[in-house]
Amino acid sequence: MKLIDRHIISSITMVAFATLLLCTLMLLSVDLFANLDSYLTRSISYPVIAKLTLLYAPEAVLFALGPSLLFSASFFLSQMQANNEMICLLGSGHSYRRIVVPILALGLVFSGMQFFFSEYVHIPLSKEREALEDSLFGLRSTYDNRNITLRDPEGSYVVHALQYSEKEKRLAQVMLVLIDENGSLKTRIDAVWAYWEEEQGIWRLEQVREQEIDTATMVVNQTENPTMYVPSFTLQPSYFRNL
Repeated sequence: MKLIDRHIISSITMVAFATLLLCTLMLLSVDLFANLDSYLTRSISYPVIAKLTLLYAPEAVLFALGPSLLFSASFFLSQMQANNEMICLLGSGHSYRRIVVPILALGLVFSGMQFFFSEYVHIPLSKEREALEDSLFGLRSTYDNRNITLRDPEGSYVVHALQYSEKEKRLAQVMLVLIDENGSLKTRIDAVWAYWEEEQGIWRLEQVREQEIDTATMVVNQTENPTMYVPSFTLQPSYFRNL
């Protein structure tokens, strides 16, 4: 009896750990590429990027644990059927319930381990990651927002910003599309940052790349400027808030 239990538990556990490792690495890569633009925009160093990614590992483990156990149990039972091991066990007097009970017991053990792992590993490291993100991005304000697209009430331009920080009145990764009176694209302006200047009531664009279309020759002229003002870009910061 103990030999059968050891075989079932060891086979499922080995496959589960291998699957868990692969799924965790996949989730870490998804998190890395999802935030890569923010990391590069703020010129965050590689060690800090690695630390942020590793601090996400406990959450990735919790996400991947259930599917990994389900896959390993299904794979083990299918392999027993394919290798005729199930026929040998049933022929020797063992019921199918006898084979499933160790699998259920293993699931209960992993469920308890998951609870303690979440309490003592996942939650503390998640708090550390949030604190580090607060210091780097400052995106914990109630009004902070992401992926905002607005149109000028007069229809003269469309603006898209990747992030808005209420504390600094700042936009990140701004794309401003100017439209002519016929509704056609006239100019595209890309800026790394945009800061609201309260006294002038206008946005100051920084690290700007401007692409203007010459309608006569249909040639795109590109210029780069460290700082730029667009007279019509006067939307109040309140429009960019998360309300």
